[in-house]
Amino acid sequence: MVIKLIYGVERKKVDEQGRFVLPSDWRAEELKESKAVFVIKGKGYLKIVLAQ
Repeated sequence: MVIKLIYGVERKKVDEQGRFVLPSDWRAEELKESKAVFVIKGKGYLKIVLAQ
């Protein structure tokens, strides 16, 4: 179940192995041919940025 809190913000479930699914609309619009992203780790957050 996805709960949309604010436009562009979604609450996602994380499985036992720490995985979650990227939103399909974001994948279609942003990833296109690329299959790589950077994951930026900070205290209390993760930021996902396209690896171009």
